[in-house]
Amino acid sequence: MDYEGDFFASYDSYELDDEKTELSREEKVRAVLKAMKPRQAELLRLVYLSHYTHERIAAEKGVSRPAVTQQIRTVEAAFKKIFEKLF
Repeated sequence: MDYEGDFFASYDSYELDDEKTELSREEKVRAVLKAMKPRQAELLRLVYLSHYTHERIAAEKGVSRPAVTQQIRTVEAAFKKIFEKLF
């Protein structure tokens, strides 16, 4: 193989290794979300996957923003506890 071929071949294997690591983390997150109460998991999905603001969640749920902020803190603690228990 020529120099460029060697370079791109090593880059391709590097990318695959990164993807495997990322999938492993993604699988762990999915497992934790599945172990959580559905309402808790949905709140985390809204914040971290859909990028909803606390204000938007509060408006949609008909509660105050501080209430949503407190719920998020509680749910994040639950996520961490389950994650540590499972992994």
